[in-house]
Amino acid sequence: MKRREFITLLGGAVASWPVVAHGQHPGKLPRIGYLSPSSAASGFLGRDNAFREGLSELGYAEGKNIIIEYRFADGQFDRLAALAAELVALNVDIIVAVVTQASVVAKEATATIPIVMVAVSDPLGSGLVPSLARPGGNVTGTASQTTEMVGKSLQLLKEVAPKAARVAVLWNPDNAVFQAQMLKETRRAGAALGLQLTDFGTRNPAELDRSFAAITEQSAEALVVLADPFLLLHRGEIVGFAERRRLPAVYGIFSPIEVPQRFSLAGM
Repeated sequence: MKRREFITLLGGAVASWPVVAHGQHPGKLPRIGYLSPSSAASGFLGRDNAFREGLSELGYAEGKNIIIEYRFADGQFDRLAALAAELVALNVDIIVAVVTQASVVAKEATATIPIVMVAVSDPLGSGLVPSLARPGGNVTGTASQTTEMVGKSLQLLKEVAPKAARVAVLWNPDNAVFQAQMLKETRRAGAALGLQLTDFGTRNPAELDRSFAAITEQSAEALVVLADPFLLLHRGEIVGFAERRRLPAVYGIFSPIEVPQRFSLAGM
């Protein structure tokens, strides 16, 4: 997400907050909960930094006139519910929930604290809002159309590797709502292109190694990696595997050219 989108979105949410003087007790400061399935262990991703920079441009300095309670699941989606419960227990003023699964969990955790969803692929299908025009409830935010890009990705793969028919698909079953949507669209698009897709559910490092072995054993001729925070965290291993096997590959949210830190999560 671009910084100006964060400014617009967060601006409406915090417009009623006063810019607190430096001398005020920290316990009185407005508090934002930030819930993400990704990791900050090796530094914030592009979207995390855009969030902080957007607040700064609105006049909010972290630790001076606002507090941000970060909760990162480090790619482990089963931790999101507990992390959301922590934010609710802290009685934060607002929760920023990054991507679909975090937004769903945040909504399940509270019906009263405002939630700003970020980069959710299908808010209606995910049950986050009853209507895009009138979301109602305590959830608002931004949506993307990541699922619609799967067909384009497969078309591109078909163009660069026209003889590749057997295609392996890496996806994360723990990212249940979004990945189910993505996998359904991938299968639909693959069938239309005459591709033989085999999906490999991968939710932890051990399963990633097993998926690599199975993809090799089944002699896959190409690789599709769906957009997912866990798979993003392990992008180095995935890109390295594709290179060793000389597999044409398309990646949901990372580039094989730029494997280090600088990524933003597309709609998940």
